Amino acid sequence: MILPRPLAWSALAISLFACAGCSLALDVAEAQCSTDADCEGRGADFAGTICLDQTCQTKPAPVDPKWGCVGKVEPPKAGGMDTIKLQMLDLISNKPAKGLSIKLCNKYDPMCAAPIGMPMADDMGWVSATVPSDVETYLEVISVDDSYMPALVFMDHVAAHKNTDIQLVPPDIAKGLGTTAGVTIDPATGIVLVRTADCTDERSAGVSTTIFPSDKETRFYVINSSVSPNATKTDSAGNAGFVNVAPGNPEIAGTLGPDGMGIGKVTTLIRAGFMTFQVLRPTATL
Repeated sequence: MILPRPLAWSALAISLFACAGCSLALDVAEAQCSTDADCEGRGADFAGTICLDQTCQTKPAPVDPKWGCVGKVEPPKAGGMDTIKLQMLDLISNKPAKGLSIKLCNKYDPMCAAPIGMPMADDMGWVSATVPSDVETYLEVISVDDSYMPALVFMDHVAAHKNTDIQLVPPDIAKGLGTTAGVTIDPATGIVLVRTADCTDERSAGVSTTIFPSDKETRFYVINSSVSPNATKTDSAGNAGFVNVAPGNPEIAGTLGPDGMGIGKVTTLIRAGFMTFQVLRPTATL
């Protein structure tokens, strides 16, 4: 049958649009590649691309495993439970510390008036506690025979598993720490030892620390196992600290080198006559 001319043109248009639609659908759905070599073979316009999901895409920039998470850290989520284990060691002998009285405390109970628990160290000095994932806690550790300076040990939910060692410090060694740092220990203040960690939770070199509010404290770094008040950043052991810190809840911040990129901040707890152990790692707050 021969269609009248107007109808013939209409049929032709419908046919063309239908075919165009089919062709477009095929083009969109068509796989560009199955290997990176397929992308390389598509010419100069595809230079530097790789095959992802069967399409040639620009190769993602490599992520720095040590600091690539900075600025992307999520705050802790409620609803989970974390078991945190730390080992109490003698600083001098590196053997398990003995004769300890330990309380598990909420961070917002600065004098631990209402302990959450009373965990005990085992024969190897290990102390374990299971706490909600969004609750910050610390251990109040007191030597029953005064062999060690009393300590507040913060239990970091993220990096504790790679920073388990807590080296308790005898009182005379604590005094020597002040002497090496060039100051006299004020019994009305506290000391804070900071372990810096990177995105992999490992000890990190190259981190500089600051404390706020700042008063009469003296900052130091432990370089090659020796206290150095003149260093400006951590070595590979990742240890820093402050002597003669006013009691309260100061904020400790870390940067990559002096005045460098911020990596994180943490609010800690200082008590007069106590030594605080605190991990500083990448956090949601910079």
